[in-house]
Amino acid sequence: MKKKKGTKKEGTLGRLLRYIGQNRRHLVLAAVCACFSTLFMLTEPIARGKVVDMITEGTKSADPMDLKSIALMCLFTLLLQILLFYTDQKEQKLLTVVSSGVTKKFRRELFEKLDRLPMGFFFNRAAGDILSNITNDTNVVGQNLTNGIFYLGGGIITMAAALVVMLFYSPILTLISIIASLAGSMLVMLVGKLSGRFYLAQARSTGFLDGYIDENFSNHNIVTAYNHEESSCREFEQINKDLGKTDFKAQSASGVGAPLSTLASYFSSLLIYLVGAYLALDGNFTFGKLIAFVSFNSIMATPINRMASSIQGLSNMSAALRRIFSLMDEEELPDESGKKKVETTGIGDVVFDHIRFGYDPSNPVIKDFSQHVRKGRKIAIVGPTGAGKTTIINLLMRFYEIDGGRICVDGVDIASMRREDLREKFSMVLQDPWVFEGTIRENLTFGTPDASKEKMEQAVRAVGLDYYIRMLPEGYETMLDSRLVLSQGQKQQISIARAMIADRPMVILDEATSSIDTRTEKKIQQAMDQLMEGRTSFVIAHRLSTIKNADTILVLKDGDVIESGSHEELLAKGGFYSELYYSQFYSPAVSAS
Repeated sequence: MKKKKGTKKEGTLGRLLRYIGQNRRHLVLAAVCACFSTLFMLTEPIARGKVVDMITEGTKSADPMDLKSIALMCLFTLLLQILLFYTDQKEQKLLTVVSSGVTKKFRRELFEKLDRLPMGFFFNRAAGDILSNITNDTNVVGQNLTNGIFYLGGGIITMAAALVVMLFYSPILTLISIIASLAGSMLVMLVGKLSGRFYLAQARSTGFLDGYIDENFSNHNIVTAYNHEESSCREFEQINKDLGKTDFKAQSASGVGAPLSTLASYFSSLLIYLVGAYLALDGNFTFGKLIAFVSFNSIMATPINRMASSIQGLSNMSAALRRIFSLMDEEELPDESGKKKVETTGIGDVVFDHIRFGYDPSNPVIKDFSQHVRKGRKIAIVGPTGAGKTTIINLLMRFYEIDGGRICVDGVDIASMRREDLREKFSMVLQDPWVFEGTIRENLTFGTPDASKEKMEQAVRAVGLDYYIRMLPEGYETMLDSRLVLSQGQKQQISIARAMIADRPMVILDEATSSIDTRTEKKIQQAMDQLMEGRTSFVIAHRLSTIKNADTILVLKDGDVIESGSHEELLAKGGFYSELYYSQFYSPAVSAS
């Protein structure tokens, strides 16, 4: 297994900045807009202060008030506000593009990451939790980037520029403003640290809730069949209650930041008015300057207040980022890009040589499995639940790596082959048929999109689905979605036809007829035989009637082969297979007679 190098030592913020930095052009343009916005924002209070001083001087002077100059200055302040609005909008649009790009890249990398993770990861994580990572967490980041991180960056530029202008106006008043701002910042930091822990717990609880909902409603028929609805509701209520508690703590903690920051800003404004009035006594510090300075103080305090009001979103984003990067840091399957493609004969000769494997190494599932499967042979694997039947297929396909021994295909150790090169030799039909939202044609040719129309129609006829498809208004172009409900058997027929179209040298059928009724099973058994004709086939089946014509039947129990032979040979032995077979076809009364 491997991990991406350097990601653990790099902090969450540092990793986020790397993603943001990939949109440098938009960021530079947004920074230019931010600088112009700051210029217009700071010029406007100066102009407004001038208007106040002109009015004040006009009331004191014996000469008529210069209304024309006052009107021109008012128009200038209006122009500044219009320009400020324009540059703010441009900056917001550019930053939205950056934010959208970051979330899009997150979603793509997370989706690609899932393809590189070992199969064991998906057994240990709920599907709803993974879905929450890719959708909810990335959305949280996107929503809070523009209004949080980006605004904070622009706010720092604004605060620095405002500080320079304020120092020019009055160092004493600036010192008061700085002390108040520092106090507000410390409060924001303390609240942020506290609420960050709560938001991480909230994100985890949300993922757990999503997983529970997904499990319940993807298997709702089972829940209903066992009259478990009330129990499920009670369990959901408890999980929802736990989420509500963490949500309440997170929002309560973050909600304190904004009022405290506003209080610090209000207190600093009162002190500035008092000290400013005292400074105005000597006549050098005018009332217009005092009005302008209060505006500068408000401008400098605004980013802090905004950060305080955004602390809920920032904390939520921090928790979402940690979950995103946690998934990105999961151990991956070994990189095989450096491996060269190993050419094989493609005849389908398979050797299992003393295979040992356990999902938990201390508890082996397969203890010492050896078997030589020759080209074109049909091998059936039977046994009780948990015997290791599906595990053998998982090892053959390299969904898991063996703990000991080796598996060879056409004389080549599969460990030396790239996974994709190995898997392109197999067609597979599993117990749970898989169809996706798309046309019937797309579902049939999944994996072989260049398959000819004739080949597709031949496969559909072989599985007995041609009449049904021809009766559909759009035939093969019919969309498989919520409007077209397929039976479980029809889905499995599509899966079998898909395997026939793929036309690969080896076939794996894992309980392939378990979802099909007996009548349909008889119809497609011929198609299954046709599919396996001349191909090395591995069949796992509980219905032993489907494997009577297997060349060899392997009987597994507790990870070991306890019997092997043809159907007739195993029945003649009168062992475990015989007992299993007769238990399916004869009732005790019939057997006794």
